[in-house]
Amino acid sequence: MEDTYLDINGFYEPNWFIMYISGISSDLNLDFDRFDDRQKGLYIHEYGHYLQNITTLSGVLNANEYYKFTHNLRARSQSLDQINLPLNEDSSLISEYEKKRRERFRIFKGDNYGVPNIVEYDRFDTHTEYEIEDELKGTLKVGFYKNNQLKQEYNYGNLAVKEGMSRALQTLFDKNPDHPFYPYKITQFLIDNYCPKISKEPLQIAAICSLALNFENAGHHFFRLINKYNNSSIDMIEFIEDEISQKLVITDGTNLTVKELLIRSIEELRKTIHSILGSEIGYIDDLIDNIIKTEKDNGLVFYNVLSDSKLSLIEKLDKLKGYYGVPLIQLENFTWILPVASTTSGIAEELIEFVNIKALLDRLFEQGGRKSCRFLPLCETQERFVIDRNCSDKQWLREEPCAFTQILDYWKIKDKMPV
Repeated sequence: MEDTYLDINGFYEPNWFIMYISGISSDLNLDFDRFDDRQKGLYIHEYGHYLQNITTLSGVLNANEYYKFTHNLRARSQSLDQINLPLNEDSSLISEYEKKRRERFRIFKGDNYGVPNIVEYDRFDTHTEYEIEDELKGTLKVGFYKNNQLKQEYNYGNLAVKEGMSRALQTLFDKNPDHPFYPYKITQFLIDNYCPKISKEPLQIAAICSLALNFENAGHHFFRLINKYNNSSIDMIEFIEDEISQKLVITDGTNLTVKELLIRSIEELRKTIHSILGSEIGYIDDLIDNIIKTEKDNGLVFYNVLSDSKLSLIEKLDKLKGYYGVPLIQLENFTWILPVASTTSGIAEELIEFVNIKALLDRLFEQGGRKSCRFLPLCETQERFVIDRNCSDKQWLREEPCAFTQILDYWKIKDKMPV
């Protein structure tokens, strides 16, 4: 996890169905009537990231690739005599194809969190740069100048589009959330300068961001879309319909609309998820069925729901849950909210397994330079959990079974970890 605004207020972990919101305790649950504006804003901000993950082409395709990588990593790790930590780009457990996919993702992500804030400037410009030799794969650069000298340049990519969308949704409830310029406010800046007719329409800004995220290089396409919409005379509903149901994309030699490719990709995602989980899968199957039906029958559903003047803001949040469900939600006192599911236990157990796999991968790759188990802060607050010194660095040496050792056993690699 980055030590940024996200750690203080909330985060959504793409591909893992894990969402955290600060300032919401277990007694509030998800009773939106009892949320204040800040809490509702934080919720829809992180829920927006969840929607990006499961309802946009780039989100679904990236999830599919990551789950395939996870499946392959498990299979390859079982063939080794010993696993050396941390795993890195040179590891034999990572294929050349996977390394190239990571590099493409890095390029199109754009600048990461923590880049310098905007400086004093007297002019700015935008241009496209091609780090990959493909005219359709350009990335957008936004430069700020003072006295004709470049003072700050941002690589505007997928991250900024995602945060721009979530911030726009957040302002429906919390009018002025405290965010740094990059990656949160730069999207609004581009709207103000290139598509001013929607400057004060956060829901339309979120819609265009979502449309852009149907492409691998969302930053480039966001810029294309705002210029196109600014010069068009059609309304947003027609614009959305044109982009997802009329525009054709070529994949595997076949012409498909964005909507058709999205539905096909979600079906493939279901198969990939089944390949990596050992739990009974009920919630995700039902969720995917519902998403596919929703996408077939509608346009950009979150836009339709949130723009419905007949619904209160609370009703809109509840209606979105009906369409898209919820991920596993962690509250600030380590309470987890799990969706109900048509499984033997009645809860979405596969989401717990996702958390366990993520804990293992964080340790294998020493995510953020950390060796401690991601569950350690939770275990330290609960008397029923037994912790020992191995929880800080060599969790596989624990004598007492726990969630971490259980996923090691399932992956059959406990005896391959370093002593």
